[in-house]
Amino acid sequence: MAANRLVDVIEHHLANGVVGVAIAVVRGDDVVWSRGFGPVDIDRSEPVTTETVFPIQSVTKSIVATALMPWIERGVIGLDDAVNRHLAPVAISNEYEARSPITIRQLLTHTGGLPVTVG
Repeated sequence: MAANRLVDVIEHHLANGVVGVAIAVVRGDDVVWSRGFGPVDIDRSEPVTTETVFPIQSVTKSIVATALMPWIERGVIGLDDAVNRHLAPVAISNEYEARSPITIRQLLTHTGGLPVTVG
């Protein structure tokens, strides 16, 4: 059964440092299988369930990258453009922006040097 293989893979990753995960298999409009695995985070033993709400964080990166690609393919936006070039009137402000501007590529690869959390 495919679900058993999926459980084996997830348990292998949990044993190797993954903290917790919730999985849902969807067919059409129906959730055909779902389950939570592991703890919510490394500091709490509360288990992940199918109802656990996770912060969205990096999940948006693939959505934003997909939305940007048509603009990048047309040359309107470049992966190595400074982000502030496209954000006006809003701007990223940090101590090194003047000498080494954060680029779109860096934001999409988590290498922009921005803080990990934001209030």
